[in-house]
Amino acid sequence: MPHVKVLASGALQVESDAAYFLKKASEERTAALHARPSAARQKHLDNAERFEDRVRAIAVQRQQLLDGSESGRRVSISIAPEQVNESLSDGHGGSKFAL
Repeated sequence: MPHVKVLASGALQVESDAAYFLKKASEERTAALHARPSAARQKHLDNAERFEDRVRAIAVQRQQLLDGSESGRRVSISIAPEQVNESLSDGHGGSKFAL
């Protein structure tokens, strides 16, 4: 699920899960560099590793989807041209989608 951030201008910025988790991992590694007690440093490093594990899991999942290996086979969908035209039409001679 994408992460939404409201900018000072009021605009919304959407970042992917992977980008968000990479940013959080970087923040945790930076916090570990500045942490004085070794227990705190280790906790930040553990947190960074957990965020990086999530990024790796997302990458694996995306690759499986691209490879079609999620179910062990590729799935293809066939749609007749007239079905595409019917599904894109609003029924009034226009299109349901604006480009």
